[in-house]
Amino acid sequence: MILFQVRNPIARVFLILVPLIIFAVMYFTVIKPSSDTANDAVRTTTQAVTQQLDQAKADTAAATKQATDATSPATQKTADDASAGVQKSVDDASKLTDCVAKAGADTGALADCQANFGG
Repeated sequence: MILFQVRNPIARVFLILVPLIIFAVMYFTVIKPSSDTANDAVRTTTQAVTQQLDQAKADTAAATKQATDATSPATQKTADDASAGVQKSVDDASKLTDCVAKAGADTGALADCQANFGG
């Protein structure tokens, strides 16, 4: 190794510090910004999906209330079918959200989530 062949202590310190400085510059100018951008994208997507799930749950509650308030048996069956369809959509969206959260930034896992739960 070159470090052991250099006898001058200042040169040894220089040979140790230069690679560390190069790594620090590369990390803070290339690696960290890309990582931050990817994390921000995942965070934004997760928040959007969560908002959509909350809205779907509110819609499900409204559909359930309408189904309960319906007076005729035929209307009740139609309302129950609609409520079941909405609940299935909410369940699928919830599964998709959980899958995306577990996948993180892994594009292969995200594609699997979309294929399995995205419709």
